[in-house]
Amino acid sequence: MGSSSDNYSLLLDNTPSIQITSPQEAVVSGPIEVAGTAVFKPTLNTQKGAIDLYVNSRWTGMRKKCMTEECTFSFQEIAGHLYDMGHGGPYTVELVASGGGAKANDSKTFKVDNTPSIQITSPQEAVVSGPIEVAGTAVFKPTLNAQKGAIDLYVNSRWTGMRKKCMTEECTFSFQEIAGHLYDMGHGGPYTVELVASGGGAKASDSKTFKVDNTPSIYITSPEGIVSPPFDIAGSAVFKPTNSNVKGTISVYINNRYTGISKSCPTENCTLSYKDMRGYLYSPSPGGPYTIQFWATGGGARAKDEKTFKVVPCNLKAVDLMVDSDIFDRATGGMVNFSGSLVDDSNRTIQWKVNVGGQSLSGEGTSVLAAWDGKDSSGKLVEPDTYVATLTAQTAEGTCSAKETKSVPVTIESQPEDPCLLACFGSTVHLASGNLRHSQTLFPLPRSKLGGDFVLTYNSLDGQGSPLGTGWTHTYNVRLNENSNGSYTLVEGDGRRVALYSRGDRYTPKSSNYPALTVLEDDTATLEHKEGIFYSFDSVGKVTAISDRNSNKVTLVYTDGNLPTPTAT
Repeated sequence: MGSSSDNYSLLLDNTPSIQITSPQEAVVSGPIEVAGTAVFKPTLNTQKGAIDLYVNSRWTGMRKKCMTEECTFSFQEIAGHLYDMGHGGPYTVELVASGGGAKANDSKTFKVDNTPSIQITSPQEAVVSGPIEVAGTAVFKPTLNAQKGAIDLYVNSRWTGMRKKCMTEECTFSFQEIAGHLYDMGHGGPYTVELVASGGGAKASDSKTFKVDNTPSIYITSPEGIVSPPFDIAGSAVFKPTNSNVKGTISVYINNRYTGISKSCPTENCTLSYKDMRGYLYSPSPGGPYTIQFWATGGGARAKDEKTFKVVPCNLKAVDLMVDSDIFDRATGGMVNFSGSLVDDSNRTIQWKVNVGGQSLSGEGTSVLAAWDGKDSSGKLVEPDTYVATLTAQTAEGTCSAKETKSVPVTIESQPEDPCLLACFGSTVHLASGNLRHSQTLFPLPRSKLGGDFVLTYNSLDGQGSPLGTGWTHTYNVRLNENSNGSYTLVEGDGRRVALYSRGDRYTPKSSNYPALTVLEDDTATLEHKEGIFYSFDSVGKVTAISDRNSNKVTLVYTDGNLPTPTAT
């Protein structure tokens, strides 16, 4: 038998397939996942193949052994974390699948942008003053490092040594938090503050340019114009804030010569007074003109104020003070008119005052004209008595006062009210004085034959206090006041006043014989009305009893100075 043979050529292709699934972007940031999928051809081997990671053609040492024909690669699964590649690039990641004696690869090229963002939030103004806060906020890209980045402060391109280590991706910088105080940069500029954020291999910065104006303000309050010795040298300064214990100094010069007067100011608002510093006023010889300068120095800046003054003797005098009528009746109203004169040879503005009855009447010039309405400073009628009106005067700047005062007496009377001057409309208005009187009956007094209604009354011009309040009174709030001129004032239960003057052994109004007051040696008193009603007063002027000729009587008992308790008998 014969033999024969047949030959075959076989091409075996075990090339796997491989595809990168991450990253896909051309630009990424922070740690990334490198992942892909390979499919190996069948093999009898337990390990079907392997996937290796290369970066920029260098093997990273990261390999995935694949025990199945379809196999995935994950950097995070193998390493336990994402791949922190660092800012820059371009980077080319390549996954190489090896199996069945064949290889395949896939690659991606990209850049990593880890540039942080940074923004200065303070200062914002073009001009600032005093210590300032330098602050800002940075946002860093993710990183596997515990410290995400740092923020550094530069001023005029020089590092200040101030650094904030940032342990979170969002981070704030505060000079005050780091240093424990604000940044005291000093007057001047321009200054450029720059915050530089560094992290993930990248940097970013933000800057602000500004000037610092620490110029203080300074004002001379004395002397100025024409003055008379002795006088105070005084002024005030306002300094800009500073971290220093001394905020600034005030120095005094006269005619460009330093006077030796200087004050260190521990507060931003500072006053200088020659009198406070030396304990006495400044007393130069007459002369001038002089130029006084106050210099305020603080925060690296200076400011000045300047005044010109002349020193003259004080020759202001009050010549006289007269009154057109030395008697004023509360019951009829009107005005008391004062006139007077002053002399002065310095051509300064003269300010005068006529003080009378608690009220101050003022004006300017050497002629005095003033009118008084018989009221005190609160607008209430003064009590009947004799008051002294006193004229005082001084120059407007206050360095010269009249050496003598002039005075005149004014007597305030209160005669029984004229019914023709009363307008009634439920309440009563006195047409001359303007007093509004309102009365309200509360209740009658049981078993009383002496007009026992208990009535509350309010008088708008009555400034005397009472248990019920200023201006209020009641039926039994009858008082007797002894005046400085020897007269007495009867204060009725409705607030009316009647002045009583001495007539022998009794005191009566000038225009009538009643009511008539008899004062005993122990200072108790009895008041008789024309109708035969008698009021008894104790030594301090409180009414203690009301009686008539028929032996009807109301006794009033006071408890701790409160409202009296009336008892009728």
